[in-house]
Amino acid sequence: MGIPLNILNRLHNHVKKNVNSLNRVLELGAQQIVGDITISNEGAFPSHSKEYQGGQLIKHGDYADKIYQHWGLEYYSIDYSGENNCINVDLNINIVSEKYKNFFSVVTNFGTTEHIFNQANCFISAHNVCAVDGVIIHVVPFQKNNEHGFYNYQPNFFFSLALSNHYEILDFIFLSSAAGERNDVLIYELDMFNTYSDLPGNTDLNIMCVLKKTKNTPFMPPQQEKYTDISNRYSQSKNNYYLNRLLELSTEWAVSKEKFLRQINYKKVVLYGAGGISKSILSIKECREKVVFILDIDPKKIGTSIFGIEVLSPEDITSDIETIYITIDIAKGAIEQFMESKTSNNLKYHYFND
Repeated sequence: MGIPLNILNRLHNHVKKNVNSLNRVLELGAQQIVGDITISNEGAFPSHSKEYQGGQLIKHGDYADKIYQHWGLEYYSIDYSGENNCINVDLNINIVSEKYKNFFSVVTNFGTTEHIFNQANCFISAHNVCAVDGVIIHVVPFQKNNEHGFYNYQPNFFFSLALSNHYEILDFIFLSSAAGERNDVLIYELDMFNTYSDLPGNTDLNIMCVLKKTKNTPFMPPQQEKYTDISNRYSQSKNNYYLNRLLELSTEWAVSKEKFLRQINYKKVVLYGAGGISKSILSIKECREKVVFILDIDPKKIGTSIFGIEVLSPEDITSDIETIYITIDIAKGAIEQFMESKTSNNLKYHYFND
C-alpha cells in the first residue's frame, strides 16, 4: 500500500510518543513512500511540499527505512519477497521467530496483511514481536478497494482485537483518497460522523488504527465483540475515547440512536428486558442518559446492572415512571397487561421493533 504523505506527521507523533529504550521498528512488508517529501532536522514533514530547506530529500518510491533511521530507530522488515534486506518470512506458513519476541517498540502494517491468506499468523506475529508499551500501527482497507487484496477489515475487528489482547486504542481514523491520488489523503475522525453510512460510499476507504500493547500475555484470538459481554465490562472500567466511540458505532447494526431518542421524545424512560438490545442501547452515551433503570422478571438479572444502570423487578417500579421502552420480541399488549397488574401508573409504551 505504501505510506501516503499526509499521514506521516500522524505516524511521526505516535513514534515519538511511544518509542521506548528499544528504539527498534519492524515493518510487516517493506514499505515505499508515495510522492517526494523532505524531512526536517526535527523529523517533521511539510504538508505536500518539496521546498523545505535544509532537510533530507526522500523521493517517491524510496523505502521507508530512510525515514525511520532519520528518527533514530533501528530498522527491520518482514517480507516474503526479501526486498531491501528484509527478513524472509512467509506469514502464510510461519510466524516470526521467537528470537524477536518483545523486540520492537514499533510494529507497522501499512497494507500488508490484506494480501496474506493466513490472517492468524499476521496478527500473532505482530503481537509477539511488539514489546510492552510499544505500538502496533495498522493501515488497511475498509471499503471498496476492489481487487486490491484478499480482505477488507471492519472496525469491530480492531475493537475486538483490542479487547482480547489488552491493547489500548491510541488512534482510529478513516482515510480516503481524493481524486484517486493516494498522496492526497482525506482524514475522517470518529467524531465527524454519526454512523458508518455517513462516510462516503463511492470511494476507497482505509482504516488507520494504533494499538498500544499494555501486557505481556500470549496472543488471544478475538471473539467478535457483539457476541460477548466483554465490551460492557471493559467500557465501564477504562476511560478510552476510541474504544467507547467504536462501541457506539458497532451497535448501529442493532440500534439507531436517533430513532430511539425520537421514539421516547427525548424524555426519561425505563427499559423492559435486560437482554442484548438493552445492552446495545445503553452502550450509547446519549441513550444511556435517558434511561432511569431496567425492568426484568429473570431473578438472575434482577439486582445486576448494565453500564451502571440497575436492573429491577417490575414490582419495584416507582410512581414517577410514565414511559416504558420494550426491548424484547413479544406480542404487543402482553407486557402492558402484565405491567397493569403491577402498578397503577398511567404508562405509555414504545417498542424497539416499531
